[in-house]
Amino acid sequence: MSLPEEEKDGMFDSLRSALGTSGFQELMSEASRNHKARVIQEDSVRIAAGGEKIQTVDELRRTEVPLYMKALQQYHPGDGTWGFVVFKTCRYDDGERWSQFKSKWDAVISSMFDGESIVDGIAEVNRRFTIKWIEDPQLEGASPQQVAERYSNFFAQTEAAMLPEMYLVVNEASLQSFFDSKILTPIPWTSETIIPYALAVPLASQDADSDYGSQPFFNVAVGSLDTLWGVIASNFQPLRELSAGMRDDQIWLADTGLRFQMGGIQNTIGRRG
Repeated sequence: MSLPEEEKDGMFDSLRSALGTSGFQELMSEASRNHKARVIQEDSVRIAAGGEKIQTVDELRRTEVPLYMKALQQYHPGDGTWGFVVFKTCRYDDGERWSQFKSKWDAVISSMFDGESIVDGIAEVNRRFTIKWIEDPQLEGASPQQVAERYSNFFAQTEAAMLPEMYLVVNEASLQSFFDSKILTPIPWTSETIIPYALAVPLASQDADSDYGSQPFFNVAVGSLDTLWGVIASNFQPLRELSAGMRDDQIWLADTGLRFQMGGIQNTIGRRG
């Protein structure tokens, strides 16, 4: 019999308090390893008895075509690049700090794609993912709206697979999140987790839509950009709904289907990415 959700939460909170962040994460990792070992053992017994191997969730995930690949095949066929345009609005006077940030950003992007996937052609698709950086000293301290106004003609000429309907911004706060995060692609286990993020700015939402509670921009985990691209490119969810109900201190995540508060866990409206 499984425990009610509130009892599970209470048990996990007690474990976090007793073991600390690193101890709790190690406990969860060990439990996962033990579970996988048990599944392998049970499969071996089943096969030896003449039964068929049962695919695990991990094995099924490795064969599942991700949303971004489906969107590319349907809406952007070919071998062109796909990804996001990102504007730098900070640290024009500190090249060393920016270089350190870029190394951390690249590490997150590299780990974003599942290297264990066995979907045919996915390695080539992932290789074509591109971040087009726009660096302009006049953007130092610029707001997302000021970026949109200054580069309105640029967006009209952006390739479709680079999503001209949405761009990203790295400002001082989002840059700092990369330095504050102890794990660059964290699973948000605890209230101490800090997730590296950027600002996502839908051009169609520069004027917030009060009917949907949408915002002119929102925070997105950089480790979730592949899924965000798939959501937008496939019209899986209207742009005006992506930020509906979000607050400034929340981050859009793909894998969990939830939004998390910066530096702390907070479930809000369900979010599938």
